Amino acid sequence: MALAFCTAAPTSAQTTFANPLATGSGDPFITYAPRKYFLTITDITTSPAHEITVTAANSLGGLASATHVGVYNNGEFYESPKMYFYNGLWYITYTDFQSNSVQNINVLVSSTSDPQSQYSLKAQLTPVNGYAYDACLLTIP
Repeated sequence: MALAFCTAAPTSAQTTFANPLATGSGDPFITYAPRKYFLTITDITTSPAHEITVTAANSLGGLASATHVGVYNNGEFYESPKMYFYNGLWYITYTDFQSNSVQNINVLVSSTSDPQSQYSLKAQLTPVNGYAYDACLLTIP
């Protein structure tokens, strides 16, 4: 058995990456449903808390100019929204930050089959005052 460790040499030039599909956002997640792409982000420009938005377009490039629709903002700080279509409704998992030591995974459910409809809290997946981050759904055919 061999182990290899790699290190990157520091460079003198600093590089910056800007999300080409959504500025002022964090944690982008893209999914494809029949004939449309959906981008879910945490909009970090809203105040006092972040807002979860869903953007829809017919192409990936179209997401850059499409309207970001706010679907959930209850005044808390959250990140890592990911959306899934299941049994006719959309679900969004996200991390809810209560403090540096308390982070919960919650699930939202859409009010209709429209992914840009409003969402409500369906369940908290982690124990109260737990610590978890970045949930995702695994489906097995």
